[in-house]
Amino acid sequence: MSFEKPGDSGLEESEISPDEAIAAANTFEALYDALRAVGEIEGSSKTYDAEELIELIRDFQEGNRLINEITRTHGLRNKVSELIDSLET
Repeated sequence: MSFEKPGDSGLEESEISPDEAIAAANTFEALYDALRAVGEIEGSSKTYDAEELIELIRDFQEGNRLINEITRTHGLRNKVSELIDSLET
């Protein structure tokens, strides 16, 4: 799968795995860009499209969802937790 790294200008395509794209995100906007580049993520019980995941993450940030509603696939749940922690420090 080929897609852009988060934060790239879009002028150059790069081979990067979904795990690497998510891990490289250091802001929520960069994470959303990574998710859009990945497209779909297959969780343990369903397949999520990027916009659905972004909505889940935003709902979690607003206190309307629990962290366990975000898939662990590709380290997404851990990345969301890490980004939340970085906002609190």
